[in-house]
Amino acid sequence: MNPLSWIPASWWTWKFWRVLDPIHFVLAIPYAAIFRGSGFVSVLAQLAIIGVTHELADGDFDKSKTSTAPYEGLKDCWSFVAGGLFYYILRWVF
Repeated sequence: MNPLSWIPASWWTWKFWRVLDPIHFVLAIPYAAIFRGSGFVSVLAQLAIIGVTHELADGDFDKSKTSTAPYEGLKDCWSFVAGGLFYYILRWVF
């Protein structure tokens, strides 16, 4: 039995992924693990800069390239930072 089937499809696909990009979130976790020696604020700032430069490069901030700009770019940038926060929360709890 698939545990994802317990979550209503409208919530799972519509609500959650509209505020967080899972690929950017997951990619930020090993980055935060590798650079954790530079400090919490430094790692989150680095992830924010990576998010901004990535989104500038792929055009998610540019209204002429995508109809969802700038929201899609902001969501992806936030996902990088949220991945770093998740890593630090896991380290703090465990």
